Amino acid sequence: MFGKNTVLQKDVIHNKIYNSEEPFSGLVIGEKVEISLVTGGSGIIRILNEAYECSAGDLYILGSGIPHGYFAKNETEKPEVMHLSFVPSDIFSGSEAFADSKDYCCGVFRDATNISYAMMNSEATGELNRICEAISKELAEKKLKWKEAVKSNITLLLITLSRYIDMEDTAKVSHPKEWALVSAAMREAVKRCGDSDMTLESVASKLFISKSHLSRIFKAVTGENFADYVRNLRISTACNLLKSTNLTNEEIVRQCGLKDVPSFYKLFKLAVGQTPYQYRMSQQTYRGENMMSIYNEISENLQKGRAKAVKELVVKAVEDGLPAAQILNEALLAGISIVGERFKKNEVYVPEVLVAARAMNMGVEVLNHLLKEEGIWVSGKVC
Repeated sequence: MFGKNTVLQKDVIHNKIYNSEEPFSGLVIGEKVEISLVTGGSGIIRILNEAYECSAGDLYILGSGIPHGYFAKNETEKPEVMHLSFVPSDIFSGSEAFADSKDYCCGVFRDATNISYAMMNSEATGELNRICEAISKELAEKKLKWKEAVKSNITLLLITLSRYIDMEDTAKVSHPKEWALVSAAMREAVKRCGDSDMTLESVASKLFISKSHLSRIFKAVTGENFADYVRNLRISTACNLLKSTNLTNEEIVRQCGLKDVPSFYKLFKLAVGQTPYQYRMSQQTYRGENMMSIYNEISENLQKGRAKAVKELVVKAVEDGLPAAQILNEALLAGISIVGERFKKNEVYVPEVLVAARAMNMGVEVLNHLLKEEGIWVSGKVC
């Protein structure tokens, strides 16, 4: 079934500075395959417990369940990344939909760990961009048989990319053979996060291996005990629920697979340094203050014509979960309105208006596909 979130496409400037102590619960892990192309800048990609430098032209294809994340090296070196993620079972049927098959995702993966790498040249990047633009257009316009068109384009994309994936290049992303089992264990943990009876033994049984073997390879590959990983995963899930929902503590305890409210309080405070209530209140306050702060910052940079800063701030606002329509109205349009008023009063002149308009256009480019997803369309152009 082609669900609402079967295919997601976005361009992101990753601002978070790399920290080797980042727990696995802080990395991206899910049931989607992700194709990521570094389009500008440089930074760090962390896959499981290993980190690699990445720069423009590096392309990674990661199968579902592979914990990973992109990070900045420092305040100035940040990677710009195009991400396309999709649910294989919604796109393919038969052997191409199953992670343990050699035909999985058109055979783009060369080993059981479901990790592929390619260094893209300008020609390859152009091909990839054209196909991704076609996918983005189909997702936005939803014309007749658009789902079939999206599926066909993703198939074409994977076949095209497989021609650029070199076995020697892929081998440079060194990883132990045990990664496949560790990834499967993590996928199972994510799926059963709400099950308080989940144990290392029950997960090992599901994977048809011994408890001691899974414990050993999990520690060897990740540097973390399975029990610590599950605890961090549950706390991370609780944090997200406290930030984004009004669920009671009892409901959060059930959804996170924890035993009871008192043990949840103790565990949460030990990990986060705040009670669940304090954390929820601090996040809500921060969100309100942060929202106005970033809107003002975007507006001020737009008025000064700082296009690159505007783009980076808009990307950050999107990553913080702020609505695209609100970013457009409260930051970009608010800023350009001030420029317009100042122009009327002869406080600024045509060159200042043009550079401000250019800055606004760069911000709007980041929001375009999100505005379409929120049902906001451009009515047309008026001369």
